[in-house]
Amino acid sequence: MKRVQPIQSMFILTILNNKDMKFNLLTILCVSVLMFSGLWTIAQPPGGRGGFNMPPEERAQLMSDRINDALTLTEEQYEMIYAINLETAVQMSETMQSANGDREAMRAKMMELRKGTNDRIKEVLTPEQLTTYQELQRNRRQGRQGPPEEGKKKRKGPKGKKKAKQDTDTDS
Repeated sequence: MKRVQPIQSMFILTILNNKDMKFNLLTILCVSVLMFSGLWTIAQPPGGRGGFNMPPEERAQLMSDRINDALTLTEEQYEMIYAINLETAVQMSETMQSANGDREAMRAKMMELRKGTNDRIKEVLTPEQLTTYQELQRNRRQGRQGPPEEGKKKRKGPKGKKKAKQDTDTDS
């Protein structure tokens, strides 16, 4: 059992013995709500869902800066990669706006755009940078899949199927 520190217990007793207990509890509740609402806003990335609400120029800048941080590009390489990323960002924005709720069509077009962008970026990089870039892409793909959950077996089909099959086996 955890012991309550003397200062904490004095604070609790002060609140409980006070005539304005309801006011104090309400104040504590309000302050807590404000603190947690501040944390929720911090948890959201700028621009909402990973930058898809950003203008294409900002998105291209962000993508180019990430590549530059990882590969230390020359000025010429950076400008070329920025131009590629800007063109892709504009095309992605147009694709999202023209999808009209067809998520599969949008997904297919986005994958096609990303593949073309990666192929064009690879042409700009040196062999050493290309090796690092490919490793980064592999790591990103693995990160999206998430780590395998240990101790959990994959469930096949609905829960009741296995039992139903066992019942039919015992009937025979």
